[in-house]
Amino acid sequence: MKKQTFTFLLLSFFSFTLQAQYGGNTLALGGFDYVTVPDNSNGSLDIANGFSIEVWVKLSNSLNDQKIVSKADVTLTNAYIFGVENGLVKFEVFDDAGVQTLLHQGTVDAGVWVHLAGTYTVGGFMRIYINGELAGETAASAGAHSYTLNNL
Repeated sequence: MKKQTFTFLLLSFFSFTLQAQYGGNTLALGGFDYVTVPDNSNGSLDIANGFSIEVWVKLSNSLNDQKIVSKADVTLTNAYIFGVENGLVKFEVFDDAGVQTLLHQGTVDAGVWVHLAGTYTVGGFMRIYINGELAGETAASAGAHSYTLNNL
């Protein structure tokens, strides 16, 4: 079974700067800005049999519905969305038929750095971790997950 791992470093959700270690380059985002990662032909950004997502965030407000990482379009098939809503981590995965697996758990406070992670195994479990501690889990859909052209 092949697992993909996606790691994203966010220095602040509404206003942040990413600096290259040696290059002096920066990327500043604020408000409703976002970064699009084009889909790749090898499927490494797709669900396949399972995947993991990790992020470091310091939210200015943890109550808003905030999508941190997603690979979805309006059809919500073969899609995943990872974020924070109402102070809780929200992790959603949709299979080929659009069947949703949803986990909405674990408190996230505003103004402090927090490490969030989510894991998903087709036909196994969906899990959320906060600062390395399991915050919740639920059974995951056993439905198929095909390749998708959606951007990350």
